[in-house]
Amino acid sequence: MSQGAFGFEDGAPDHERLRAHDADFTPQGIVRQGLLAVEGHSPADKLFRYLDPSSGSGVFGLEARHVFGHLDLHTTGIEIRTEEGPCVSKNYDRAIVGAGFAEVAPDLEPGSFDLIGTNPPFTLFPDFLRVSIPLLSESGVLMMLGLSTWGQSAEGAELFDEYPPNYQLRVTGRIGFRGPGVNPKTKKPWGSDQRDYSWWVWQKNAPDRDEGDWISRNLPTLPTAHRTWREKPGTVDVLGPLPPPAESGTQRRAWVER
Repeated sequence: MSQGAFGFEDGAPDHERLRAHDADFTPQGIVRQGLLAVEGHSPADKLFRYLDPSSGSGVFGLEARHVFGHLDLHTTGIEIRTEEGPCVSKNYDRAIVGAGFAEVAPDLEPGSFDLIGTNPPFTLFPDFLRVSIPLLSESGVLMMLGLSTWGQSAEGAELFDEYPPNYQLRVTGRIGFRGPGVNPKTKKPWGSDQRDYSWWVWQKNAPDRDEGDWISRNLPTLPTAHRTWREKPGTVDVLGPLPPPAESGTQRRAWVER
């Protein structure tokens, strides 16, 4: 097959290339729902600094501009795959391409981000957590998409003992990370991931809780079209901007409830 733009082959993702970096593309609706869920923690009276340390094609940056666009927002995207450079440059104010988070983090100022939000490489979830926490501002928030079963394994339990999460926001309904194309093993179109996912959320300097006592709730189930993708996330805005914020905040959150 011919190699298309941004690592795609004949309109479908280059899954071998993605597998080499333990990467997937997150549907735009999933990203928007997650960002809306933590919107209330954003400061309205100063610069709001957002970091996506595994930006892929930039869908988190695109959605950050929608959800936090009424604020004085500055976004930074980090992506190791150089073919994503045009997307990262388009969707973030500052684009760092060709280096991974662990390589870039030592050059980032501690306490310099109010929100870090991302879907990290599957096997690097613990590393991203440990590297992200020192980068958060005084009341900064870290949110990462990961398996709902994190914390149940020995490794996960040890990690959560060290860094107890504040919230587990469960995504209801299956997520289609793979997009169009055919699974070379089954020769059938890619289906949705059959595992359960959650937004795991940490808030720096949040009130103390009993060990292991995080708040868990289910997010409303999004339409299937918002949990999957046909156009590469970040390259096409399939959802469009949010309405202007209402004073009560209910107008912006209504999208999540539909």
